[in-house]
Amino acid sequence: MLDAVSSSPWPAHTIERREWRQRVRGGSREGRMLRHVDVWIPPLIASLDAEIDPASLSRVEEAVVEISRTDAGGHPPSSALARFLLRGESVASSKIERISASTEDYARALGGSRANASASSMVAASAALHRLVDGAMRTAP
Repeated sequence: MLDAVSSSPWPAHTIERREWRQRVRGGSREGRMLRHVDVWIPPLIASLDAEIDPASLSRVEEAVVEISRTDAGGHPPSSALARFLLRGESVASSKIERISASTEDYARALGGSRANASASSMVAASAALHRLVDGAMRTAP
C-alpha cells in the first residue's frame, strides 16, 4: 500500500501500485513501456453513518423539492433536461476521477471538434450514460 488520501474524518481511499503490461498491440511508446499503475481502492463504507452538516442538508432538501416539482409538473419528460442532467453527472464523475477540461474544450468535444483527451473522455462518458439510460427506458415494462 502506497498512501491514504483524505482530508476529512471519512475513511480514506488507499493507493496501491499494481504491475501492468499492455496486452494489445498499438498505442503510444509510453503506454507500451508502462510497467505499473497506481490504483485507488475505495474504503468499505456501507456500515458507516454519514454526518451531513445542516447547511448542506438544507440545500439537498431544497433540490429534492425542486426535482419533485419538476416531475409533478404534468409536462412530458424533457429530453433536453435529461441530457443536461446526464452531462452534469458525467462531468462530476470525471472530476472524481481527476479528469477535467475547460468549458471551451468540453464544448469543442461536444461539437465534434478537436479537443483535449480529458474533454473527449468526458463527452464519451456522457454519451455512454445516455445510451445506457435510453436502452433501459426502451426495455422497461
